[in-house]
Amino acid sequence: MAPNQMPPETGHAPAEEELPRPKGILERMHKYLLLLAILAATVTYNAGLSPPGGVWADDADGHLAGDPVLQVRTYPLHACIGYVFIN
Repeated sequence: MAPNQMPPETGHAPAEEELPRPKGILERMHKYLLLLAILAATVTYNAGLSPPGGVWADDADGHLAGDPVLQVRTYPLHACIGYVFIN
């Protein structure tokens, strides 16, 4: 027999005779992980399009239209918190 040939009795068995192997946790949960990833991406995208608190509709009172409302209203609070944590 040639060195690169296998004897017929040790050849690969047909697919229908193979035993199913047990699935790991990731293989069993792949549908739910994909759903969770899609949900996280959707929530992140939506938060970028419509920030919490909304956006300013006009250019009055020193702010520009389209700027986030919370950025202007909570800046003093963020400045105080930043000062406390930095020092």
